[in-house]
Amino acid sequence: MQWLHWQMGSLGPMAGHNHHFPHYAPEKLPYAVDRYVNEPHRLYGVLNKPLASKDYIANEHSIADMACYPWIKTCERQGQDLNNFPLLKAWFIHMSERSAVQRAYAKAELVNASAAVTQQGKSILFGQKNLINYYFNEEEIMSIILYDLAAEDTAVRFSPHCWKSRLALSHKQLEHATVPVAFTEKNKIAMSGQGLLPVLADGDAVVHDSWDIAVYLESKYPQRPALFANDDAKSYAMSVNEWCNNVLSVHIRPLVIMPIFKIIKEEDKNYFRQSREEKLGVSLEAYNDKAKASIAELNKTLDTLREVLDDQYYLTGLSPSYADICILGMFLWIACSNEMALVDMGFTDQEDTFYHWYQRMLNRYSDVIPSRLL
Repeated sequence: MQWLHWQMGSLGPMAGHNHHFPHYAPEKLPYAVDRYVNEPHRLYGVLNKPLASKDYIANEHSIADMACYPWIKTCERQGQDLNNFPLLKAWFIHMSERSAVQRAYAKAELVNASAAVTQQGKSILFGQKNLINYYFNEEEIMSIILYDLAAEDTAVRFSPHCWKSRLALSHKQLEHATVPVAFTEKNKIAMSGQGLLPVLADGDAVVHDSWDIAVYLESKYPQRPALFANDDAKSYAMSVNEWCNNVLSVHIRPLVIMPIFKIIKEEDKNYFRQSREEKLGVSLEAYNDKAKASIAELNKTLDTLREVLDDQYYLTGLSPSYADICILGMFLWIACSNEMALVDMGFTDQEDTFYHWYQRMLNRYSDVIPSRLL
């Protein structure tokens, strides 16, 4: 089952992106093309290793082989050379010689006799607006605005709570606009009757607090992908959210306090310093000195997540939910306020189960994630 999940979470999505950017995307972006040629190359290497001691991926022929084979069959289209992966190549030849595989592909040639993707098909597959219009009535597409905490460069959004709401909107596949709000621009959210972000305006409805926004979106748009699969999942997400706010934040805050101070508007800095130093009881500089110790504590705290993610791709199984979104929001707090990559900060590495989850989450919500993090 692990290899089947690996195909669904890694090989399939990455090879799919590989097919999209070089072949279907109207604009051939070199960064995207290079990334999604290199990533399948890495994954081919992962698949090559276990085949050193067995004929099939999971010892005997299984659903894992059946799931992986179609993606390897398109290796040339992906820009991959199987000669670089001799064990994988031998497996591929062996699989290709199976009579059932040959019958299946003979049938496929009859089924796929015409062009696979027409222009109309592309507009549905790759045009998000067209996709929404295709499945939902125009009346259902509301004018949603998310008011979001921003740096001096308004493209930089760093608030973990705002990120939770932005990711929730992406998860629900809801079109929305964002309005950048600086620390000293509370007048922009006066209609909410309070001074904290995020604030969501949806027609006549105005909702603040990231948890309340998630609950509102789930209730208002039940036909869209669910943030909570059921009441138990909602309760679990609530506990994860509280853990993020009360435990994770304690270890993350020293890593972001000075980086945020450096990137916010000049007119925000006095407010930021005064309000944060009053809460923290020390100067920003003194609090920043806790960063090294916080990295060690954060690494220990992540063991709680690693225990779950060792057995499954996401906190609630095979697909992400609001519980995953809560945690990703916390780490986007770090990633969006710091120039240093997460993997270089000392609490995770590229072999870490947590880091693999983080990369899957970035790819899953790539429509709203800053391009420099992808």
